[in-house]
Amino acid sequence: MDHFIRKETVRMYDVDGQGIVHYASYYRFFTNTLEEYSKANFGDYLSEVSDKTWFVTVESKATYHKPVKLGDVLEIHMNAEKISKSTVKFNFQVFKEDSMTAEGYLIQVCIDPSIWKAKPIPEEIIKKLSN
Repeated sequence: MDHFIRKETVRMYDVDGQGIVHYASYYRFFTNTLEEYSKANFGDYLSEVSDKTWFVTVESKATYHKPVKLGDVLEIHMNAEKISKSTVKFNFQVFKEDSMTAEGYLIQVCIDPSIWKAKPIPEEIIKKLSN
């Protein structure tokens, strides 16, 4: 997948008492970017592609390099890599201007929600993730 880029402005609820972005806000930035990508490419949220195909997050990580403050405009870059027949890793890099402030990832597993078991990622989704 080519890089998907989304802009985000740091809001009051993203910062702590010192006015620095709270670590949990990065997961909101990641998730909002993934949701926007999913809606643009799949017409819906990737988390619930159909009644028989869901994607659930099983692992996440964020590493913080530089502080970000209230009002800063960020660019979140995302790309996907298939890591198994049922698992995809979404990589994120957060930039303020030309400086990377944080990076991380979300790993999601494709499941059949009726039995909550992993299943192969449908071919049409793999094709869209590979573009």
